[in-house]
Amino acid sequence: IYNRGIAQKAGLSLSFQKKKLRAQLGASVNPTNTRNVTNGVDTTIKVLNWSPQAMLNYEINDNSNIRFFYFGRSNQPSTSQLMPVLDNSDPLNMALGNPYLEPYFNHNIRSRFSYSNKKTFFTLHGGLRGTFVQNAITSAQWYDQNGVQYSLPVNGPTDKSFNVNLFINTPFAKSNFSMSSMTFANYNEATSYI
Repeated sequence: IYNRGIAQKAGLSLSFQKKKLRAQLGASVNPTNTRNVTNGVDTTIKVLNWSPQAMLNYEINDNSNIRFFYFGRSNQPSTSQLMPVLDNSDPLNMALGNPYLEPYFNHNIRSRFSYSNKKTFFTLHGGLRGTFVQNAITSAQWYDQNGVQYSLPVNGPTDKSFNVNLFINTPFAKSNFSMSSMTFANYNEATSYI
């Protein structure tokens, strides 16, 4: 078995700043070259990945602000996922690599809103996180008549994940006590084939 991987990265970023606004936009390119020789099968994969990114920070006033981040990243499959060699170390679970896997792309979004009243000590924070994986690598599984499981990595539809959170803190009447509330909501969607 021979395995070689070369990865490089070059990027550019532009920034903009005003009194209440800061913004940044950039991208990088990531060429990779992977060569794998297994049992006489020579496979070379050249991929040009790229990674965009954006950031926005806006100070609405002294009490509140909004932040937004976006990160995109292209990824290629791992060497073990690409090797077309049957792993029979567990006779009941056979795994095989897929040399035809394509790269997948991650979109990551984060946003946050903050409000704090310094006179009343009322605080409100809200956030949203989201991840989208295009051309996601998932597992295809099947069973033979003897109950042996076989699995193969394949490209599937987009995976999705969301997380929303809200935090509120408010004073209790005119005392030194306060009440807090935290709310979370999550959503996940992924695909596998059996």
